[in-house]
Amino acid sequence: MLELPSPDRRTDLNKYVEYDVPFFPNDSDRCVPVSVESAIAYFLSEAELKSEDIDNLCGYAPGREAWKTQSLLSLAALGFEIRRIEDDDLYGFASDPEAYMKMRFPDPAIYQDQMEHSDIPLEVRRVEAYLDQGLHFEERKGTQHDIQALLDQGWLVQLFINGSKLFGKDTITPHVVLAVGYDTDVIIVHNADGLNGNIPSQKVAWKTFEEAWDSHPSAAKGLSALRWGAPKGPYTTSSQVSGY
Repeated sequence: MLELPSPDRRTDLNKYVEYDVPFFPNDSDRCVPVSVESAIAYFLSEAELKSEDIDNLCGYAPGREAWKTQSLLSLAALGFEIRRIEDDDLYGFASDPEAYMKMRFPDPAIYQDQMEHSDIPLEVRRVEAYLDQGLHFEERKGTQHDIQALLDQGWLVQLFINGSKLFGKDTITPHVVLAVGYDTDVIIVHNADGLNGNIPSQKVAWKTFEEAWDSHPSAAKGLSALRWGAPKGPYTTSSQVSGY
């Protein structure tokens, strides 16, 4: 279980945290790889990785669904610390993927689309490897408090959202953004959106973000947090940063 400070310890109403994280644009459907690329460039600035290297690390294939497990396995192998919180039954998926997918996607058209654009046997093997390695996983929805506490302690946070909501649209677009900061009113994300536009350090009102986060079609309020070694200090107007 991820141990976080209790909300009543967060008393600094003027707090502002933002990390100076490199931004990489997304020209297609590479929102997961470019978020990983930003994290690697921030924590391991000496790493010389090309886009193809990042794609391989993430198991990315054009036209395929962007499952996150391979990227987390690869980052853990590189020495990154991983935190994974999502309201998802990984054990259920690994034991009976077809039944799991039908439960997760009750709409027949969406189920069929997911099955056609995913390599399910491969994803089962990846999830099994993740569980066998004992990497962090909490089966619950993430919270705003999770995001803030993780950022306080030097983590960068991948967030799985309905990207259209950040542009005021009613359509559903599965998307990943990278949280790099926050204050009382907004969350700050690197929004590498190949469909709607690439916006580094986009400031999004918490209410709007919560709506986008809660309306991802398959990973509502899911997050993956990444950190390498001793955390770097953020740019903050607060004299102290809450710990956990």
